Amino acid sequence: MAAMVALGAGLILLPFVPLSGGSASADTAPYELYCPGTPVGRLVMNDVQTTGTMVPASPSEGQRFSITDYQTTIPLPIDIVAAAAALGNSVISGTVTSSIHVLGARPTKTKVSNQPYSVPIPSPVPTSSLTIAAPARAVGPFTAKRSGITISVESPTRITLVVAGSNLNLRCRSYRDNALPTGITRGAPSSYPTTPVIARSTS
Repeated sequence: MAAMVALGAGLILLPFVPLSGGSASADTAPYELYCPGTPVGRLVMNDVQTTGTMVPASPSEGQRFSITDYQTTIPLPIDIVAAAAALGNSVISGTVTSSIHVLGARPTKTKVSNQPYSVPIPSPVPTSSLTIAAPARAVGPFTAKRSGITISVESPTRITLVVAGSNLNLRCRSYRDNALPTGITRGAPSSYPTTPVIARSTS
């Protein structure tokens, strides 16, 4: 049980509607996921990053737009990976669920749920982190209420890890990168949670 970890990044996908007119592409700055209350204690993952592209880049009021190539990459601490390998796992798999907050459009919040991932565990087990990432998705459509649209990642992110046939579920909040060191910690971040920005409209 102590070797199991679940990360939650929930996402409910809406149908993608292709649109014309260019795109606004950006990545969040690296940020931290802090996941308290797991069977192994308080888990910290740094250098997490979310990517996405707003299409079109500058929607006018009433115009629909979507987010393409939405994806979050999460470097798992190596002690979690090593524990999973020691229990006989050859892959790290599970799901990620996250929420998108959109300022200046509706709906203002969209959940992207249960995105599956599966990453082989190298042999020998690496000494650094192992990055997991659900396949990139399109999310939307949204309808612009005004110019100056901002798209960000809203906590919590939920991650599920399947270890030895059981699910380890994590409920994580976003903080500035390296608020705490990666791994298992006894403390909590002293800073406020963040909402990492993915993209902004170009006007």
